[in-house]
Amino acid sequence: MPEKITVTKLISFSFFMVAPTIQQDRVFNWMNKWAHRRNSKVHIQDVTAAYTALDVVGPLSRHLLSDLTDESVSPTCFPSFRCKEINIGMATGIRAISGLIYVTIMTA
Repeated sequence: MPEKITVTKLISFSFFMVAPTIQQDRVFNWMNKWAHRRNSKVHIQDVTAAYTALDVVGPLSRHLLSDLTDESVSPTCFPSFRCKEINIGMATGIRAISGLIYVTIMTA
């Protein structure tokens, strides 16, 4: 299985996975293989073409992001390994995924 994958629970029984672009087909095939082997009734969809990702990395990543949004991105309001929708400028509904020293911003 590829490394550096982020899986986020959006709502009950709905998940969003982010993987490196180079791993796109491998992850998709791996997920389908195991869903089939386990006879799981799941829907797996590759939405790579629908999203753009931007990683804001480093010890000041939250500070930079706080200058771009009215949403609180403090560790208390947006703890590590969480996902929440934020607005940046006129762009709304952006999925932000927090890590230890990074924030991944996903927009459709």
